[in-house]
Amino acid sequence: MMIPILSGRFQVFVAIFALPTFAVAQGVADAGPPSVTNPNWFPFPISVADGTASPISLAGLNAEAAGSKGFLKVKGQQLVDSDGKVVRLFGTNFCGISCFPSAEEAVSVAAYLAKNGVNVVRLHHMDNGWSPESTLIGDNEKTTLNPVNLDKLDRLAAELIKNGIFLNINLHCSRTYHGNPPGAPDFSKGVDFFHPPFIEAFKSYARQLLTHVNPYTKRAYKDEPGVAIVEMNNENTLIQDPWWIAKLPEPFFSEIHDLFTAYLKKKYPTTADLQAAWGINDESTGPDVIVDGSFAKGMESWRTESGEGAASTATPIPGEPGLRWTSTATGVNQWALQLNQQGLAMSEELTYKLTFRARSAVGAAIQVIGQNAGEPWAQIGLIDYHVLTPEWKTYTKIFSPRSTLPGPQNRIVFSLLNKVTSIDLVDVKLTEIPPGYLKVDQTFEANNIPIPDPGARRIVLRDFFSFLAQHELDHAGEMKRFLKEEVGVKSLVSHSSLLFGGIAGARREYQVSDLVDTHGYWQHPNFPNVSWDMADWTVPNTSQLLAPDGGTLAEIAMQRPFGKPYSVSEYDIPAPIDSAAETFPLFAAMAGLQDWSAIYHFNFQNALPYASERMTTFFDLPGQSAK
Repeated sequence: MMIPILSGRFQVFVAIFALPTFAVAQGVADAGPPSVTNPNWFPFPISVADGTASPISLAGLNAEAAGSKGFLKVKGQQLVDSDGKVVRLFGTNFCGISCFPSAEEAVSVAAYLAKNGVNVVRLHHMDNGWSPESTLIGDNEKTTLNPVNLDKLDRLAAELIKNGIFLNINLHCSRTYHGNPPGAPDFSKGVDFFHPPFIEAFKSYARQLLTHVNPYTKRAYKDEPGVAIVEMNNENTLIQDPWWIAKLPEPFFSEIHDLFTAYLKKKYPTTADLQAAWGINDESTGPDVIVDGSFAKGMESWRTESGEGAASTATPIPGEPGLRWTSTATGVNQWALQLNQQGLAMSEELTYKLTFRARSAVGAAIQVIGQNAGEPWAQIGLIDYHVLTPEWKTYTKIFSPRSTLPGPQNRIVFSLLNKVTSIDLVDVKLTEIPPGYLKVDQTFEANNIPIPDPGARRIVLRDFFSFLAQHELDHAGEMKRFLKEEVGVKSLVSHSSLLFGGIAGARREYQVSDLVDTHGYWQHPNFPNVSWDMADWTVPNTSQLLAPDGGTLAEIAMQRPFGKPYSVSEYDIPAPIDSAAETFPLFAAMAGLQDWSAIYHFNFQNALPYASERMTTFFDLPGQSAK
């Protein structure tokens, strides 16, 4: 596919990358469907290890070893070599075990990639804890490297560089640091921005890997011009959904709490200053907004919603006050099973306290949400999650509404999270309380200023997110300084994906990273119940070409920063979407149109051997005929 607006490497892209086994008709109109027993069809395999010359080979684009003209540099919004020539990177990702092939596979796959025009490989998830065969980590507690896999990585790196293919080395992707606290995000994400032992573990791993001399190139990775980029932290931020911070055990809680308190003291020198800004809550209460929170009149003031096949019953609890809500069938979406009270008027000038008592003989999990009772159905500052116990327990949530609809057009919603389960509920109350956030005894002197929750006043949330954004920016800058000055890395350095952290993440990457990187997927697989449950997922079978808003590529394009090179190190249209043939042509077209510096498909393979004659995952290329 040739598109006139393109230039350089993106223009000569050809859509035969990793073409797998399929069948070709021998000119017979009524040949019937493909079959190994049908004589009118024959297998037509294209090996992902075939680097032999052909009329359409693109290996000539990689005529010299990667880095033969020195380290890549930034010039304005582009990457250039030492001669000032613009360089565009067209690449793919190797994940986990695929970073550690045998010597024979390293030779063949490097030649194959070069033949298909690839000139960069992102070495991703090398620090995982999945299995000894798939990781570069030897001893996770002591932070040592696996010598067997390090040698395999060295040989692969040497073969890629020899074939004109640059490296993008990722440092922290999927390592869960030793001692990661319960309730923290997967892979210690966010915690590694403030917990000193995790920061030191990151530094130790980076120092060992990047100062290691590759015996096949005779150069340390920090001195290797074939390393285009060192990426510090994959998809890592404190800013997105940071509510786990308040629930951390010691010493993690005190570490982040002390940093937050120090930040507040710079802005508000005294407790009185902080109290004047945040307000004081003496815990007095006003009238109850909820009607019949005891369910004395059954469902007269309440209603259940059971959409898209879901079903539930709401009945009195035998012999005692309250409601027994039992679901008998699930729906398609997480919100398919709801119990709510509508017609609630809530003011954004006030603060509210929601309390209720609940229990579940089966340990059900519930979610409680404040929401508009009509378009646009916005959440209004209340969202809470609880795992119930067989005994009655009182739950409390304080929040300051936002995005409310005028008048009685809001509601409180209890959700069973689309599970077949049962709960008992009683004494639901929603009362006005003083709008201040601090209790009278919460002071700098007592060192007990709270970590905010989602329902906090806007000024409180603004201070909290400002702290997180600034701390994240400072940490990223310090880690870049460590890599450049202490380790001596000469390659370009990026921190993370700008998507992670919202506009603050974009600021972080623009100020810290040498080039700004993002990720995007058209119709990324959805896992409605358990993350990455391969027996329970959906992928909408739609074409991005038909998306009225331009789809994921339009979103990526709108993130493109001014004044720095732009990279998209993860992009894909996952299997089994019929329109997967759009993947590379559209990706390359948008990159050429907006003058991006680097694009990577995610991913080439997540297993060994690389070859496959069938689809094995959503993303892997071997076996994906359309891509």
